[in-house]
Amino acid sequence: MSETRSLHLIRERRLPSRRANQQQHINGGDVTASLRSSINSQGSLYPSNSHYSTTSTIISPSGNRLVMVNIPEDDVDIELDKDEIRRMIHQIDESGDIDNMKGESGIFKPLDGASVSSSSVPSRSSSRNVANSIAICGINTACQSQQTEIDKAQKQLKEYIYSPPFRRTLFLGICLQLFGVGVFFSLENMMGVKGVSDWIEPTVKSRHGRMDGGVDWTFGADAPQPVRGASIPLSIERNIADWAQDTSRVSPVSSLDGYGSIAVSEEALFRDAPLVWALPFTGGDVLDVVFGQCLNLVQASDKGVLDGNGEGENLAVVLVMGRKYVNTDTTTQDGIARAASLSLGSSGMADVVYSPLLHEVSGLFTSHNQGRLMFVARHPIEREFSRFRYLRETSLTLLRDRHDELMNMSYVDFSTSEFVADNWMTRTLANKPNEGELTAQDMLNAKEVLRRKATIGLYGDMVSGARHFTRYMGLDNSRNGGKLDDATLMCFQNALSEESRKDGVGAINLNDEETLEGSIAWKNIMEKNKLDLELFLYSEMLYRYQIGLG
Repeated sequence: MSETRSLHLIRERRLPSRRANQQQHINGGDVTASLRSSINSQGSLYPSNSHYSTTSTIISPSGNRLVMVNIPEDDVDIELDKDEIRRMIHQIDESGDIDNMKGESGIFKPLDGASVSSSSVPSRSSSRNVANSIAICGINTACQSQQTEIDKAQKQLKEYIYSPPFRRTLFLGICLQLFGVGVFFSLENMMGVKGVSDWIEPTVKSRHGRMDGGVDWTFGADAPQPVRGASIPLSIERNIADWAQDTSRVSPVSSLDGYGSIAVSEEALFRDAPLVWALPFTGGDVLDVVFGQCLNLVQASDKGVLDGNGEGENLAVVLVMGRKYVNTDTTTQDGIARAASLSLGSSGMADVVYSPLLHEVSGLFTSHNQGRLMFVARHPIEREFSRFRYLRETSLTLLRDRHDELMNMSYVDFSTSEFVADNWMTRTLANKPNEGELTAQDMLNAKEVLRRKATIGLYGDMVSGARHFTRYMGLDNSRNGGKLDDATLMCFQNALSEESRKDGVGAINLNDEETLEGSIAWKNIMEKNKLDLELFLYSEMLYRYQIGLG
């Protein structure tokens, strides 16, 4: 005989005797109680089935020990939900005896007009008819506990699913998935290699037989437009590569740092050589340290001929101040002629070439071994003030006969002297260094040279400019997601600090207020450098475009 305890509640309903049979599936099997009962005045239950005596007994086919509560509907209005029933079953199982649950001290107390009884009966078949009552059979204790846990978990899951935090989390998750898909396709597009035809307008022949620029760059709607009516000198057009030619996208992760997203291919860098257009007082010394000391590159400038090293008939690499230089001078016309006779451009010995003479130095290169033009733009007013300070500092050695004059000058005096350059940058690009009136055509041509040929840096942010050049030459391993190490970046910063120190050495006994924008000195210098200012602003736009490609 089974001793599993269950709870059997019967609530009397005054229903017609033809009420249909009712069954409940409990503990994996069918337990059917068929009772036909009547209620006496004390609320006791007397089964009418002929198999049992007229005592308070519950019929169970499985033979389980059952507890019956009969609640007359007329006497009391009570509702017991399934959680309360299960709690009572649990308490019965823990107590071990249903009798302990009775009485005033038990948690399961008889209700007014209700009777509680228990019995253990053998398993037997019984009638399946229920006439006046609805029977709800409790499950055994082990299964009841398991079912309680399941119901509790289902309830918690339902509450969690319908809770605002879950809905917000689900919504954000869907948004992040869509965003991730978009980023994936964007990065896939960015990693595509760009050829020269994707960056630079095609050169087409007009109906008049003239070579004109095409419409605009096909990469990006914000790309700088071709300068209408401009032309580039043949030597620069042929021997200086277009800045975006043979470039490709670097790693998207690397391009996020804001120093540009393209780099010259290794094949092109092996074939070509970077050419720094080193105008005086525009940061050439900073780049000399960055490339020569920080990156350990071999350079060609005026330093390679110091100590008589420029007298040999063959190219050689010499060590000067701990840096490596080719034994040529690329800053003067005679030195450039000698370097050309020794085939410096095609020798591959110089990793970087410096020269302020753009047209002359372009002759060192060929259409097969081109130069890669890099240029640092500086505001012309700041450039001329820097020139003045340099002249004062070096007057004892370079301008001994005018030393006293320079030392007694103010910024205002300098602004009206012959020492102030006249649109030096524009004149160099137009190949009118010393004489001749500059025209609107010269300005157009100068802009087109920078737009097509130059990788731009700004003196006002030299460290970023140096990193932009390094990225462009592929020296930071950004193609593979690499970056410059901390020691190299510190070297860059030290080079800039030294440049700042040197730039301010000649400022002794000078009034800095005379250099402010709108001052007399400022206006005087601006009168002689209006075209250079326009070219500087144009260079700023080109720089922002180039580094913004990432």
